Amino acid sequence: MRKLAVWSERCLDLLLVWRGWLFAAGVLVTLGALAWLTAYPLRYNRSMEGFFPAHDPRLHLYYRNKEWFGGEATLLVVYRDADLWSAHGMERQEQLIAVLQAIPGVAHVHGIATCPLPHQPWDTFATALRRASPAEAQRLLDLFQRTPLYQGVFLAADGHTAAVIVQLQNQFPDSEALARCLEAVRARAQAALAESIPAENGPFAAGTLLMIHDVYEHTERDGFILQWTSVTLMSVVVALSFRSLRWVVLPLLVVQAALYWTLALWSVLRGEMTMVGSAVSSLVAVTGVATVVTFGLRYQELAGRVPPCHAVKAMLQDMGPPVFWILVTNAAGFAALLVCELKPVTDFAWVMVMASLFLGVAACSFLPGGVLPRARPEPPVSSPSERPAGRTEQLLSTVLRLALHYPKTALALLTLPLALVSLGMTRLTPQTDFTGNFRRDTETFRAYDFIETHFGGTGQLDLVVRVPDLLALDESALRQHVARWRQLQRQLGDLTPVQLDSGQPASGVTKVLGLADFFDFFQTIPGFRDNYRACLRVLCGDSEGARRELGLLGRLVPAPLWHKLADRSVAQAFWNRPAGRMRFTLQVRERLSSADKHRLIAEATSTARRVLGDSADPQATGIYVMLAHLIATLLQDQQRTFALATLLMLLLGWAAFRSILLSLAAMVPNALPILSVLGTMGWIGLPVNIATAMLASVALGMTINSSILYVYRFRQEHDAGSPLHQALHNTQRTAGLAIVISNLALVIGFSVLTLSRFIPLIHFGLFTGLALAGGMLGNLVLLPILIAWLHRGLDSSDERKTDRYPPPRS
Repeated sequence: MRKLAVWSERCLDLLLVWRGWLFAAGVLVTLGALAWLTAYPLRYNRSMEGFFPAHDPRLHLYYRNKEWFGGEATLLVVYRDADLWSAHGMERQEQLIAVLQAIPGVAHVHGIATCPLPHQPWDTFATALRRASPAEAQRLLDLFQRTPLYQGVFLAADGHTAAVIVQLQNQFPDSEALARCLEAVRARAQAALAESIPAENGPFAAGTLLMIHDVYEHTERDGFILQWTSVTLMSVVVALSFRSLRWVVLPLLVVQAALYWTLALWSVLRGEMTMVGSAVSSLVAVTGVATVVTFGLRYQELAGRVPPCHAVKAMLQDMGPPVFWILVTNAAGFAALLVCELKPVTDFAWVMVMASLFLGVAACSFLPGGVLPRARPEPPVSSPSERPAGRTEQLLSTVLRLALHYPKTALALLTLPLALVSLGMTRLTPQTDFTGNFRRDTETFRAYDFIETHFGGTGQLDLVVRVPDLLALDESALRQHVARWRQLQRQLGDLTPVQLDSGQPASGVTKVLGLADFFDFFQTIPGFRDNYRACLRVLCGDSEGARRELGLLGRLVPAPLWHKLADRSVAQAFWNRPAGRMRFTLQVRERLSSADKHRLIAEATSTARRVLGDSADPQATGIYVMLAHLIATLLQDQQRTFALATLLMLLLGWAAFRSILLSLAAMVPNALPILSVLGTMGWIGLPVNIATAMLASVALGMTINSSILYVYRFRQEHDAGSPLHQALHNTQRTAGLAIVISNLALVIGFSVLTLSRFIPLIHFGLFTGLALAGGMLGNLVLLPILIAWLHRGLDSSDERKTDRYPPPRS
């Protein structure tokens, strides 16, 4: 211990001697990091794959599904047109399709206007409606709604709500190109129908790719605003507390340096940021400001009593160890998130671990030179004067006096209500509807609400099965396979109904599309009826092979149809011959409970196995499946991360305090508020989302900071010879004031997250702020009581000679 003390003393002397060089080096490294980020900026990974770790087997199946069938790069553009089924309505849709087709990155656009007519597929519904009378238009509508290939795909049951399907390219150069394409689809669709369709009737664009894009768009755009808003508000708090421009600038310098260093290193290691990373700048800001405030309050306390150089050295000597453990526990709280399965969360955890440690390095670089730019060492003052206690300190002393005088009452008043509220944790449920992560006034929520209400499901579930080489089958065998596919599609459409948010039962699957629908469509064309092998050849784009299969019947097929079918392959979207796989695409409701989603997925798989046999090896895949799994893991992730964070905090507290009892005592005032916040979420029915799943471990890593500061300061006072209760009162005045100001800055900083448009960030900021406020109260009331109980009898001889509740020093 003596060698460690000597080594620490030398390090402090070096910090003071080299403070100018350290300050300059910190500035240069920060400028270098900023230059690196300018040359190699971090890019947001906006892909769905960015949610999941590379080893996830669901991700591997998702990749194979994209390789086999082209993935799920589709969007729905849905609108309601009272005049839809008319020449004018079709003209509007044709204009919309032309506008969307011209967007770079769009491969194909399909709608009612482009759908071929059954019986005469060389013609489309748009051209037929142009020459149709009102009676014929109604007949065409009935025909469209009776056609399985179109029913529920392009037109809702009301006959007025239409969907245009936008098929995107399978590959984009980068995520920014995909983002530009998605934004263009939404913007140009709205512009195309702005004058003819009321705004409440659309058009609304939706699709999983667009929803994920909006998540990143909101969080990325919010990140910059939240950072500077939180820094500005916290700077106001610091300015009012310190009344010094220097102590307003220093936190900003430390925060920006640590942030640029972290992002530059992450750019070197990964080069990209994921969704949760948008909160990094705000969290680094609130943590950094609180760290500098802890040093600053100690310096203010010493500044009038000893020369500046000795005040800075004493500040670093007294606050260095607790701040070290504060930053380590912060990093441990974020490190607990590494057990999560979500890649955005683990990336966020790594970034915040680095940032927490860099905050310590930045503080060492800038604080000595920033606080003491020109002063020289001076001899210590032998008789320092005491600063009069302010109103806040007097209030803190009064609170402590009452707590120590009525310890059992204080414990009962604080712990019993919190314990009862914590029982609400048993009622926690995960966020089942991913669209619930958006504010109701956002375009994303309005789009999904409109489509799910008026059109049907917006989710896509792919069911992949094994099939033989269909082209090698004879007519009878192929016909049997198609019959089984048709039977499977009917049974998938009749899966057990689910319950909507309104409480009404409804079908979870609103449409099933498969290769059987195309076979059925071709059965309406003269010449193709009852010739499945010819139909298959056409669907594979082999019109010459179809001619050979039909023989003389091929003459019944009109020449315009052969010309239209040339070089077109529909089957590749549903059947991959080399892989021996076929997929059925289920249009499913997005806004279902987690249990309903998993039941629907399980029933779809079991139905396929029952109809097609075990040899088909049916597997459910797609973004819908992956998001459903993501939702199901939220509560498990929260439990695992909180348990790991609790263990880490306990071990680090033991290492910091060298007392397992003190470490346990420090856990009580910090864990109870967090558990009560989670319980409150359960009682009020607020679901756990991506961000609130991180709340417990992050909040615990931050609230325990106050305990570390309080215990360290208490030990300094106690080791200096103060009796137990006197040491507690002195600690309450000094460390208590630092705890109040730093936690006030933290709460204000986190409250800024409520300005976000992404609801998980709103909940994260709100509930973390509440947990920090509760932890502050617990550390100022419960922790002193527990410390007093743990030290009972240690100073009994001294306490008999002193007033049990001495007045604070003034």
